[in-house]
Amino acid sequence: MPPASRLLVLAVTRLSDGVCAACLNEQCKWVRPTRENASGWRQLTVDDLKDSAGRIVVKVGNVVRWTLGPPAPRDVHSEDVFVGAARPQFEKTLPRPQLLQLCNRLCENDMEGFLSGSGRSLALFRPGRVIRVTFRRNDAEKLSARIRFRHGCDVVDLSVTDLAWRALGRSLLRQRGTDELSFRPAPLRRCAGLSILYLAVGRGQPFRKARHPLAGEYYPFIVSVLTDRAAGPPIDYADL
Repeated sequence: MPPASRLLVLAVTRLSDGVCAACLNEQCKWVRPTRENASGWRQLTVDDLKDSAGRIVVKVGNVVRWTLGPPAPRDVHSEDVFVGAARPQFEKTLPRPQLLQLCNRLCENDMEGFLSGSGRSLALFRPGRVIRVTFRRNDAEKLSARIRFRHGCDVVDLSVTDLAWRALGRSLLRQRGTDELSFRPAPLRRCAGLSILYLAVGRGQPFRKARHPLAGEYYPFIVSVLTDRAAGPPIDYADL
């Protein structure tokens, strides 16, 4: 069995009917542990996030040891690596200041270049200004989360698939007894007690039904919302 890789988890996000994790290895390179399901769609299950004792250890800010198989690049998803049979093992949780300091070193400036380029599908950005955060629940009880922000001269509006952020949205909607909430940064700070500092953006697997003006068929999403403190509500893994 190959030795386990030491990975820092930076994103755990909803993907189709499963989940996706994005991590940094010890060389600070993006790694996306994944599997290929019967239909050829690459994703993990919630069970893949658990250690041998059944505890979910693949969480943002955690350092885990995970046995990985061979690299599996596909299209712009150069970061894909197949996971092995062994469970991830928890090592430690990185203190928040240390996590944010690392994010500050890794964040990029050229979002347009990232979205229109080829060869990679994960990048970290510091928004120039968050304009609006929205959470919406439709008639089928499905949650939609979006963040609109300024980056350089551009205004970007992206959906959010981050599990913790979506859990926060569900909690706030329940507290307010409404199906839609919209916040500017200051009211969000007063309501949720946190501020958005960094956004990890991912480019999805090819989606040929529609094209994004910059990313083409690889639709972009916010896969991780990194705040000055962890978003509070627990994640309901039965309702992602």
